[in-house]
Amino acid sequence: MSYSQAIILAIVQGLTEFLPVSSSGHLVIFQKLFNLTEPPVLFDILIHVGTLGAILLYFRKEIVKISKKTIWLIFIGTIPALVVGLLLQGYISLIFDSLKLVGVTLLITAGLLFLSKQFSQLNRRFSHLKWLDALFIGAFQALAILPGISRSGSTIVSGMWRKLDRKTAFQFSFYLAIPAILGALTLQIPDLIYS
Repeated sequence: MSYSQAIILAIVQGLTEFLPVSSSGHLVIFQKLFNLTEPPVLFDILIHVGTLGAILLYFRKEIVKISKKTIWLIFIGTIPALVVGLLLQGYISLIFDSLKLVGVTLLITAGLLFLSKQFSQLNRRFSHLKWLDALFIGAFQALAILPGISRSGSTIVSGMWRKLDRKTAFQFSFYLAIPAILGALTLQIPDLIYS
């Protein structure tokens, strides 16, 4: 991968990571559109480290005083993505090579975002978050392993589906991102070592 290709992909990642539009889907599209080679594992790891750093920096005050209950809810919400990630681990390169899949999953993301406009009575605060909410939101995060499904979009919308107020849905979504990114990094480290 050339420096210019790396810069293009880093810009796409940076612009789309925190919007509910699927950074992974857009990276696949840009790679195919500009006939870019697949980024090396180290590049992917560095991009994820940057994302993780941004989340930790943004939520630093909240993370310092995080409760045991919240840690437990994050753990429960991480289980679906962990299971799906391990089941699909051998197929990830195939999944990330399909523009048709990305097209379909981007439409699913658009549908989820459209549905978010339909929710009313979003009155449940963070203190009202239950284990079933965490599992439900975590199931949507597991879907976001597919490129084109926005992780933040699907988890925020699923939180709103559970009547969480927007701030709580947003906050829990990004709390769930922390172990998801750490898990993805952990799975990529052996590839880096043996490449």
